[in-house]
Amino acid sequence: RWSGFGTTSRRGIFAKRPEAGRVKTRLATEIGDQAAAELYTAFLHDLVNQYADAADECWIGYVPEDAAGYFAELTAGRYRLWPQPAGDLGVRIEAFFAAALSTPGSTAVLIGSGSPTLPREFVEEAFRWLQSHDVALGLASDGGYYLIGLSEPQPRLFEAITWSTEVVYRQTLDRAAERGLRVRATAP
Repeated sequence: RWSGFGTTSRRGIFAKRPEAGRVKTRLATEIGDQAAAELYTAFLHDLVNQYADAADECWIGYVPEDAAGYFAELTAGRYRLWPQPAGDLGVRIEAFFAAALSTPGSTAVLIGSGSPTLPREFVEEAFRWLQSHDVALGLASDGGYYLIGLSEPQPRLFEAITWSTEVVYRQTLDRAAERGLRVRATAP
């Protein structure tokens, strides 16, 4: 478990309840809706188990709103359940960090549910980076990021990002630079 030099570490996963036709939709065009939902279910089980003790507190930000029962059963009390608010991904990420960093001295790292093989060391490294940086970012192969961490809430950092495109990582770096934030990121 990561213990961050007197800070409270919070790690979150953004997840959807697995429903055929609503998860892994790009993959579903190749393997079918049901197979994609079953694969996504396996991703969730792996992530929840792999990261259950990877921070002082583990959160799961879930959708849809009525999925609390599903995620309560999946996490078996090991995670704080947090319903994602309405809005685009930027609104939801900003809201997560506002909630997760509401305690002074906290750090938070958020990952998506599409990275079941993400090594724990990457999350631990992000927590270390946040001891001296405002933002930690892990570049994904599609131009987005597989991980983002903050040492304090950053309102408007996620505004005007063209989500689900190859420019998400670059745009986020640009927004951070505009705000004078110290960023530790993997190389683009």
